[in-house]
Amino acid sequence: MTSEHDKRNRQSITFPHSPITKNNTFLRMHKSRNFLPDIIVSCVALIIGLVGYVTHRPSSAERDVAAARVLLDQGKKAYKADDTFTALSSLHQAMELSKNGVNDTIFFEASVYNALLYEHAGKSKETYRLLKSLKYVEVENSFASIFYLRMMAWLVTQIDKDYTRAMKLIEQDIILSRKIFPDDDQLPYIDRANLCELFYRKGETEQAWQSVEALERDSMKIRKYRDLCLSQVYYVHAALLFDAGKPDAAYAYASRGQECARRYGSTDNQMQNLEMKCLIDSARKDLTSYLANRRVLDSLNHKMMSAEILAQTSLLREQAKIALLETDNKRKHIINWLLAGLLTLALGFFSFIIYFIRRTASSRQRMTALEQERLSVEIQCRRLENELLKFKQQNTEQRLNEAYKDNIDMSVVLSNMEFGNDQSLHALERNLRLQHPTFTKRLRKAYPKLTENDMRVLGFIRMGYTSKVIASALNITINSLTTTRYRLKKKLKLTAKDDLYTFIKDF
Repeated sequence: MTSEHDKRNRQSITFPHSPITKNNTFLRMHKSRNFLPDIIVSCVALIIGLVGYVTHRPSSAERDVAAARVLLDQGKKAYKADDTFTALSSLHQAMELSKNGVNDTIFFEASVYNALLYEHAGKSKETYRLLKSLKYVEVENSFASIFYLRMMAWLVTQIDKDYTRAMKLIEQDIILSRKIFPDDDQLPYIDRANLCELFYRKGETEQAWQSVEALERDSMKIRKYRDLCLSQVYYVHAALLFDAGKPDAAYAYASRGQECARRYGSTDNQMQNLEMKCLIDSARKDLTSYLANRRVLDSLNHKMMSAEILAQTSLLREQAKIALLETDNKRKHIINWLLAGLLTLALGFFSFIIYFIRRTASSRQRMTALEQERLSVEIQCRRLENELLKFKQQNTEQRLNEAYKDNIDMSVVLSNMEFGNDQSLHALERNLRLQHPTFTKRLRKAYPKLTENDMRVLGFIRMGYTSKVIASALNITINSLTTTRYRLKKKLKLTAKDDLYTFIKDF
């Protein structure tokens, strides 16, 4: 089949095979707010954001797509120039920037060119695995979709032996070539030559003959890829003739196919035709011709294997370089993040120290203010207590003075009056009304059965007069007064143990 990686024309290849302050009051202190911690936190957050932006600036989707597009173009140019390291590095970075749905077209195109590099190094299984993992995208004005379909057809043929699927891929490629590049009428000839070989491999001999005859008829219309297409068509023609029992004619077509492949520079097509010639020589038992063709075939095979080994070595070397660069970038990235983290921790620690100092100073101010407030309240309480005590003392002194004055007045009255007359009785009653104005009313209300004489006796007892004074004032004997006292205890419902004076005093 036709080579996908011929150096003479990268865009026309077919199937690849080789390579708070002191004066504040308590109320103000609690209502006020210290904004310093908020300011510190805001500053720290701003600094952290700046550090993160500088060390690892986040990329927007548009920036990633633009960068991926530039890297893809660089990779394609390096691929055409056979610069494996630049191509592999640029395409790998383009894939990283455009993956996960950022830009499916760029990711697909970069992956296809990356697969071409793997195929050039003879890693067909890795290439097939990569291509099967891709979601097919029809890329306009690019050979990526065409390369994808051709490589998939080749790999399906070589690995899965699924010729039907390969033919569908080639037919899809023919339609796509005419759609994307309508002015290029040469591209479909390559796919028609590939389809011709697939007809033969699938065993559709009649379709293969028709395809061969049509391509040979149109051979003069093929200008750009004439030798490449004819080398493959002549191989199929030779195979058909050999199967038809015409070895000499088959050998001639195989020789013509070998010459066309040599002129174009397609090693794999040249080897394909040489294998056909060796098969024919073996059938004709022409040992001399077989050995000659075999030497050329072995030489080309050795050359191709050397090229594949060289390509694989170059690919491994470039992959190792890329891995080292990625490791170095990751190391730098980790170092940047560590430095940013250390700087953040230092800023946070410094901010905490400032906040702690300010908080301690604020707490001290608050405690000082609270202590001053407590002392002020304590002084006020003591002053109020002193004023209250002074007032009580003044009130007590006033009452004592009044009682002393009343007692003096009463002593004067008692010393001047003659007991047993009406004047002394009226004087005692007047003194009772002056000192205890409500006593009589309350007593009469509580004990309405008491007589006027009973009221007098109880009033004199209340005033603390002795039995002698009371008996003299009432002009009765001491025994009569004792009887009266006994009778009053009954009226007041007191027991023999109860003291009449204590009851009247507390009434």
